[in-house]
Amino acid sequence: MVALLVVGYGYGILRANFPTNTSHFIFDAAVLGLYAAVFMTPSKREPRYRSLSLQPWVALLMGWPLLMFFVPTQDWAIQLVGLRGALFFVPFLLIGARMEEDDFTSFAMGMAVLNIAELGIALWQFFFGIQQFFPRNAVTELIYKSNDVAGGAYRIPATFVASAAYGGVMALTVPFLVGVWAKPSGVLFRRRLLEAGLLASGLGVFLSASRTSVILLAFSVVGIFTSLRLKASHRVGLVTLILLLAWLVNKDTR
Repeated sequence: MVALLVVGYGYGILRANFPTNTSHFIFDAAVLGLYAAVFMTPSKREPRYRSLSLQPWVALLMGWPLLMFFVPTQDWAIQLVGLRGALFFVPFLLIGARMEEDDFTSFAMGMAVLNIAELGIALWQFFFGIQQFFPRNAVTELIYKSNDVAGGAYRIPATFVASAAYGGVMALTVPFLVGVWAKPSGVLFRRRLLEAGLLASGLGVFLSASRTSVILLAFSVVGIFTSLRLKASHRVGLVTLILLLAWLVNKDTR
């Protein structure tokens, strides 16, 4: 899963620098590799048993779009694109059901490292421009049109296809990071790394200058405080991180 994230995080900048038709399928190829690794190798009995109750629902979620694909309402090529969006990622439900607690810990640690790396790239783009990372072409047209921040500054995409994608991913990784960070058995190094990852995620949301991403982050934070059983010290720690983020964001108009 972490290897898949590496490909997903880098997909935007790879596609921008190699703007060919086949570059559209970089992430798809990585997903197929993950499916092969998970579903074509023997797994432990318990993880496989946990996913049994999900299998009928996964079959239903995949079967209905497949059935509708054969209803000739549009051009077949358009329907094929729609089928990919409705079908291709549904098996992730089974992968999530098979994951152990240690798997989620490794997954969150990988997210933290990647989010910190993304922040470094985003800050470089913030101070020195995006031109070194994204050449002007048909793929990056949207990125270069997104220069409406603080009187002409660009929204920061980091390595993603667009700034909104960067901000959205950063916002949606926050619950994973907090869930592992709040574990009672967390070692000190892991907690500090996850805290750095959380701060990097929050800064990434605001660097992207995407209002939708800020809303997603707000919903994530509200959900964390209302649905997770956090200790008082954890709540204080999260509030401290939020205040630090607010202070950093408030220091620059962009």
